[in-house]
Amino acid sequence: MLKINKEKFDELIHQKRYVDAAVLLVLEYFSKEVDIDKLNRVYVIGVCHNQLSFATENMNEEQIVNSCLNVESEFFKKQVIITTLMIQLNIINYELIDGGIAIYDTRSTLATSILEVYNSLNVINSKNDPNISLIEDLFSKMINQSLGIVKMLNLGLVSEAFGSWRILHESICITKILIDGKDEVKNSYIKHIVYSNAFRGAIQNDAERDRIFNEMKEEMKEHNLKSKDMKKFIEYGWIYSYNKFDQNDPTYKLNFRDGVQRCADLRDYSEWYEAASELSHSSAIFFYSQGEYFLNLTIHGFYDMLLLLDELFYSYYEDVINKMPQQFITNLSYLRNEVKEMAERQESVFNKKYFGIEDGD
Repeated sequence: MLKINKEKFDELIHQKRYVDAAVLLVLEYFSKEVDIDKLNRVYVIGVCHNQLSFATENMNEEQIVNSCLNVESEFFKKQVIITTLMIQLNIINYELIDGGIAIYDTRSTLATSILEVYNSLNVINSKNDPNISLIEDLFSKMINQSLGIVKMLNLGLVSEAFGSWRILHESICITKILIDGKDEVKNSYIKHIVYSNAFRGAIQNDAERDRIFNEMKEEMKEHNLKSKDMKKFIEYGWIYSYNKFDQNDPTYKLNFRDGVQRCADLRDYSEWYEAASELSHSSAIFFYSQGEYFLNLTIHGFYDMLLLLDELFYSYYEDVINKMPQQFITNLSYLRNEVKEMAERQESVFNKKYFGIEDGD
């Protein structure tokens, strides 16, 4: 059983940090039911503190002292029960989850490892402001999307992971074009973010919003677009500034598949992208009958995207990486090679299992 630090408890009382003091008391009683040493202490303390803060939000100082710091009060006993239930019921036993990949599976740990390395390099540059750090913000988004897919696969949420793969694929296509198109395309993309904000009512100044809409309409006229085309122009019109988008070729269109995906030279994933779109509208019966197939497809597709993300990230940050300590460079090289090998292996396994294609055929 956990015993509270009496000196720390008295110090918190003296500072009138009553909720923090109450957390220590709750932890002491919680540890009677659960071996706290086997749990993540930061998580346990966080649950206790947030629950007590919520429960005492509308209390005055006297009420908090009389309820939170009185272990015999009904309020205190109730909070011990609630926090115990919250912690016990939210602890995930990954061993009991079917239909995904285990958290210790190399396909999970390898992806998480290289993503965390890249996150450590990118986080200081991502400012969540497209005018300052557009590419870095997109990298941050893709890293988080990828980590989310891994977690979904750990939880057996395969259809959700495949749906998220679709969004990750979109992000990679866009980022690939923006990096290749340099400032001209990036500036156009940022301008269309402003157009989107105006269209969705995020710009409150009427005069400014009118100016933006007039500018938008003039640009649409230049491309022979009508009013009905406004939504697709807002979403995809930035790609007009990319030199690989041929406006004179009618097969190039303002959409993802025939515009963004095509310009990114990633149309090999068109069928997968469409399958991910259709899956989101399919019945549960369809997914149950194809569960193993979609698990293997998602893992294969995810590692393909992870390999593309790795190539984009390394190319973009190569100068920064080369200035890092030699051990960091070596470790990253090991991880990158493992990701490449894993992507190749997943492709080989998938092709052999579902198409009977052996390596070298």
